[in-house]
Amino acid sequence: MVEIEALSVPLLRPQVPSSDSGKGLFSPAVKERYLKLSRKTKTSACDCCGAVTAEGKKLQMCSKCRRKAYCSVACQSQDWKEGGHKGSCRPRKDFRKGDVVVAQSIKSKPELNGQLMVVMGLVSENRWLVMYAKGKSMSLHADKLRLVVPVEEREDRE
Repeated sequence: MVEIEALSVPLLRPQVPSSDSGKGLFSPAVKERYLKLSRKTKTSACDCCGAVTAEGKKLQMCSKCRRKAYCSVACQSQDWKEGGHKGSCRPRKDFRKGDVVVAQSIKSKPELNGQLMVVMGLVSENRWLVMYAKGKSMSLHADKLRLVVPVEEREDRE
């Protein structure tokens, strides 16, 4: 009989968002980055070159997804062609399984507003099943969700 020594190898699993914004769903570093993205505005830095706008000047937002901001048409074109935005750009309410979203205007559970969630799937027309903490999910109307990170851009996936 041959004896085989057991190896201790940690399992790598995609983490899902935590309830102080996705309880246990994301690592602290990823969660911080996603929350920062959820607060992005027209006065943030250009998503292509990183240029910060002058006082009072606003960046132009992508008209399709409204998630990316650019200082010039050249930056927008470069990000579309070379930066990968073409592959993840879609209308604002076009969610996919695995997208990271943020909840907004929830009256029945106001403590969930501003919290990161993961889209699990479509329940019915315009209603999505979202996970807001490990083992906790709920159905929300698309109007109550805002896309933060499309599944194609998630950095916490294997």
